[in-house]
Amino acid sequence: MLEVFRINLKDSTRPFKIWATRSILLGLRSKVKDELKDMLKLGVIKSVEIPADWCFSVTIVLKANGGIRMCIDFTRLNKG
Repeated sequence: MLEVFRINLKDSTRPFKIWATRSILLGLRSKVKDELKDMLKLGVIKSVEIPADWCFSVTIVLKANGGIRMCIDFTRLNKG
């Protein structure tokens, strides 16, 4: 069963967008696409068709078992 995770923001928090993306190694792109498809199917993430107020960069880390871990830095959420 999927557990709901909620991020509680301070009232002073304002939307944040990155303007420069991080590149994903060519050898990991198919794994990233597969992981994103799985996350969409599970409802962990959702696709957006319009520009979003929030946008954070993703760093891909290769796990020992050959899988990937998608890491997002949320430290800017409560800065203000």
